[in-house]
Amino acid sequence: MDIFKGQNILEFSDRFKTDLDCKEYLAGLKGRNTYKCLK
Repeated sequence: MDIFKGQNILEFSDRFKTDLDCKEYLAGLKGRNTYKCLK
């Protein structure tokens, strides 16, 4: 994703420590209609 460009793996893993962190982030994007599932 473009929003993570320039972010290294340590910064990414610090932001998303758990599966719940990822799910909450994606739910927030989906709620704002900025996330589209390509399936």
